[in-house]
Amino acid sequence: SLLQNKGSETLERKLAIGGAFHIHWHWIYTEVHAEKIYLSNAPGYPETNMMTIDKLDFTFKPLKLLVGKLEFGDITVDKPFLVLEKKSTTDTNWNFPVFSKANVASQTALADDRHDFPIIQNIILKDGHIIYRDAVKGMNLDLKLDSVSGQGGDENARKKSAKGFKISGTGSIQQQTFKVEASGGSLDSLRDSTKEYPLTLQLVMGATDIRVNGTFKDPIKLTGIN
Repeated sequence: SLLQNKGSETLERKLAIGGAFHIHWHWIYTEVHAEKIYLSNAPGYPETNMMTIDKLDFTFKPLKLLVGKLEFGDITVDKPFLVLEKKSTTDTNWNFPVFSKANVASQTALADDRHDFPIIQNIILKDGHIIYRDAVKGMNLDLKLDSVSGQGGDENARKKSAKGFKISGTGSIQQQTFKVEASGGSLDSLRDSTKEYPLTLQLVMGATDIRVNGTFKDPIKLTGIN
């Protein structure tokens, strides 16, 4: 398809949708469904694919694109897999020439202002798996995310439902197993630069139990931790 060909050409990696792919256009919300998505890994790395997604469903407001904004309705991601590996300070599998040539990787990945973060009404991630290997620091992280959920939308509705951003998962680091649970404010509060973003975190590894209850001044760039 045009999307796969353009994506593969831009990233200089194979980007493909191996299953069903449907777009139902509506002026208010357009629905997108895709299955068996994968992005190939960089040459010389063990896994064939850097990223795979079993099933992806999301809705967005197409008219917002005309003014350069992204506004999503519901996003559901089933069984995403992501492997990030760093062999040296200059050799990583997330180096994409399209970004490095223009020296815009950080600008692309991070919004300059919290208000530039896309509007998302609801997001659900199920059965996620993230692997991070860092040969420089000798780190080997294997994280299985049971669930990730977040809610935005109307403030009154959020107060009634009391739902924010939640993460639950298990994993291992340096062959030590751990359990992690985290929760934060709503997705809309990620975009509010006038307020600090609340975050609670619990990490249990053997007899070690770490609990964090604080705020981020800028959660998008992970700065201003209190």
